Amino acid sequence: ANAAALDQFHLSAFIIAVLSHGVLSILVGMLYTVLLPMLPARFEWFWGGIIIPLIWTAMLFPMFDIVNPALAAHVNWFWFIICQISFGLVGGYVVFKSQKVETMQTWSIAARMGVHAMEAEEEK
Repeated sequence: ANAAALDQFHLSAFIIAVLSHGVLSILVGMLYTVLLPMLPARFEWFWGGIIIPLIWTAMLFPMFDIVNPALAAHVNWFWFIICQISFGLVGGYVVFKSQKVETMQTWSIAARMGVHAMEAEEEK
């Protein structure tokens, strides 16, 4: 594209960029908040700092060539991976050290259905 085309603001391109950034950010957040608590906490630095960023980078690598081949040609993958690992170390630390919140998904099916309340009434 020439300089005149790049100087113009394109609302549709901006909306697509914001939406794609939002979706990818949510996916990375879900990867950390859903997957990390299921992994052994003994090696939290390994899971959150190395494995998850490598998985994320492996997912991004082929997408770069599809979305923007010119950008993919200029990405320094060594520093990109270093940045992903440093983000992963901080993100993994925050997720593993955050307080665990009990949700109904950890309850038994009977407890979720309120069966224990019915049994207690029958015993009276």
